[in-house]
Amino acid sequence: MAHFERGPLAAAREYFGRFFEEALTESPGSPIRYYMTVSTFFPVLGFYAARVGGCIEILDFIVDEDYEDLVEDDPDD
Repeated sequence: MAHFERGPLAAAREYFGRFFEEALTESPGSPIRYYMTVSTFFPVLGFYAARVGGCIEILDFIVDEDYEDLVEDDPDD
């Protein structure tokens, strides 16, 4: 099994399996949900999922190129 499947993809599957209804939506009322993984090995990835019949399917993922800029702009605690 590849590192991707055991790492970020497994994390997204686990998250959507437990918290699909509470996950961020693409837009208000959208059936598409979003989850972001942060890892030391992979870039920050955003996963998109939807309920299809009785199953939750991960539809796509993207590399979040803007995450590091966003984090660097946060003020120190």
